[in-house]
Amino acid sequence: GLPSERVFHVSLSGDSGEGDKEGNEKKFWTGTGSGARRMVAGPGYIEPERGSAVILPTAAVYDIAENFDGSVFFAVGAGVWRLCRAGDSTHFSSGEGAGPATVTEVESDPGGSGVVLIALGNSVSRFDGSWFSPVPGAVASSTITDIRWTGAGGDGLSVFAVTAGKNIYRLDTNLDWRLWET
Repeated sequence: GLPSERVFHVSLSGDSGEGDKEGNEKKFWTGTGSGARRMVAGPGYIEPERGSAVILPTAAVYDIAENFDGSVFFAVGAGVWRLCRAGDSTHFSSGEGAGPATVTEVESDPGGSGVVLIALGNSVSRFDGSWFSPVPGAVASSTITDIRWTGAGGDGLSVFAVTAGKNIYRLDTNLDWRLWET
């Protein structure tokens, strides 16, 4: 499906499984060294989704997060791009809080809270609709290597897991940090 491409990211699309009548088709996003693309996988095939153009063809796309409202966020190193369901796109860079450090991770709560987080080196910022604001509290002195939405916690709030160094931290939508102990 992606010959001669370096793939940095793969994730299921929010409407995965709605494509064919039998429900065998799965839609997913790929982020590569030369853009992003929505793909389709079915019995015996993987191919670009029909009508799906390469998004951001001149950028390396490191991470992709699809939000509950259908918008899609792309971490491109020098900021974040948002593609709305209507097809409008917006670039967020250091002037909008998505920098100056390299943005390597983006994650959203598909459950509808609207929370979108990005990783910038060893800090996390939260999207408020037009700006990325730093989340207070130190995660660690190590670079953040991943952010994942893990579902709702026991308190009913959305929970994100952030990995940094040898630790995993829990961040709920109240913006409270805790070391994730197993």
